Amino acid sequence: MKKYIFIYLLTGICLIVGSCKKYLNVVPAEVVTQQDIFNNINTAQQAWAHLFACFGQNDLYNEFVNGNDPCLGACTDECKNHWENPSELIINEGAWSPTNNPLDQWGTYYQYVRAADIFLANIDNVPIPATQAAYYKTQIPLYKAEARFIRAWEYFQLFRTYGAVPLINTALTPNQALGSKIARNSVTDVVNYITSECDAISSILPLSYANDPSNEGRITQGAALALKARTLLYYASPLFNGNTMYASVKNSDGTQLFPQTYDNNKWLLAANAAKAVLDLGVYQLYQPDPANPVDNYARLLHVNTVKPSSL
Repeated sequence: MKKYIFIYLLTGICLIVGSCKKYLNVVPAEVVTQQDIFNNINTAQQAWAHLFACFGQNDLYNEFVNGNDPCLGACTDECKNHWENPSELIINEGAWSPTNNPLDQWGTYYQYVRAADIFLANIDNVPIPATQAAYYKTQIPLYKAEARFIRAWEYFQLFRTYGAVPLINTALTPNQALGSKIARNSVTDVVNYITSECDAISSILPLSYANDPSNEGRITQGAALALKARTLLYYASPLFNGNTMYASVKNSDGTQLFPQTYDNNKWLLAANAAKAVLDLGVYQLYQPDPANPVDNYARLLHVNTVKPSSL
């Protein structure tokens, strides 16, 4: 009798354990996987749209967009945040540190780099209904160019904030990321990457969406060329052009991460890149008051001013 009771108990335990294992392995219905996103062109398009959320980080008006995020201009002499105890105060007082820096966006920048990597690795394999094939045949190349721009933009943010940073253009799994020690690329490598990406996508992007208001705000050829020009301007500046303060900053293998020799030609490269933007014939200086350059500048900063002639 005891033998049979033991067999019944053992059988019951096995059934319970088996059913529990199956029950616990069920993925909650509200969890959306990467495969789910890129199995449908509508959700894949949402992943593309989400990339645009990167814009606005540490911009001049960031304080007013994101609440307590620091306004980059207020960290310098450009402007002053008049609110009590703003996040910029710690920088104004020289009290910031490696563990307390309101401008530290390292993780955020790489999150968008990874999001762009994932999008670029999957968008070409998304199934598209036959009825929409013609539309997406023209849109997907634009989506990919815009994702590459956003990735280059995030690397520019990393470059201007940290200088030499790792170039990671493969979406690492969490286990790969945790188990990897990725060396920093040199400032020159980072600049060359950003500018080469801008060159590659500029011919794909449109000059303007002026005739298509529904797409206003999307990335244009001018944006790509302007990012290249801005990157090269930073590269030519004393911060990165022969700055001996960073002579000791090297990788463990001895690789010099910051250029130690001043190169005057970098200014020419920056000027030529800026000229390429002007030569598009799309942009001009903001001059609502052509006869008054002071008023033009004031209006550019959204400041009401009285014309000197009326004083």
